[in-house]
Amino acid sequence: MKKPNQWDCKILIFFNTNFKVSRLNGKVKVVKVTVAIDCGIAIHPDNIIAQTEGCVVMGLTAAYKSGLTIEKGKIVEQNFHNYE
Repeated sequence: MKKPNQWDCKILIFFNTNFKVSRLNGKVKVVKVTVAIDCGIAIHPDNIIAQTEGCVVMGLTAAYKSGLTIEKGKIVEQNFHNYE
């Protein structure tokens, strides 16, 4: 049997993002982000808030700025050297 440690924990997280897409120019605007976390007893609540806000920003950045180009059924980017 595995010995428990401080990192053995169960955390439930829910993210919901409401956004609008402009019919005129196709731009996306985030209207509201809702996050719910069940992490048990919050010993340092400010750290939980900061970590959650950072996750939201990283997720939105990945959604807005990253992507893969597919041509003829194959991904164009092979690695980080030609990924934008």
